[in-house]
Amino acid sequence: MNHSAVPPRPQMTEDYAFFLDGLQRRELLVQKCDDCNALRPLPGPMCPDCHSLAWTARVLGGGGTIYSYVVHHHPPIPPFTTPHVVALVDMDEGVRVTAALDHCAPEEVAIGMRVGVAFVEGEEGFLLHHFVPEAAR
Repeated sequence: MNHSAVPPRPQMTEDYAFFLDGLQRRELLVQKCDDCNALRPLPGPMCPDCHSLAWTARVLGGGGTIYSYVVHHHPPIPPFTTPHVVALVDMDEGVRVTAALDHCAPEEVAIGMRVGVAFVEGEEGFLLHHFVPEAAR
């Protein structure tokens, strides 16, 4: 892991509870609109496409391709060490997800690189999602 200390637990909200609960089961979840079938990576109460309030949680397979990334150098943000890579990944299901990229030096990261989800312990007993190069999965 690219961190010198433990990342804090994310804020639990009604919209994100299903997502965070899924991580504890080692599932990367997104919302799928029950009316138009659109996938949405950022949980919310309403579909941005058709405005439906009906949705179902869908488990993603975990594989994807880096669409974009940033290497954070400054300012320091505890508990993350720098440089710290954050990747925006086109998941195989067609939705984009953002997370830290571990087990890969910043100079080795490339657009189009295949990655997979990994579940990493943050606070004791609480899992978060990160990405790792497909070979490290």
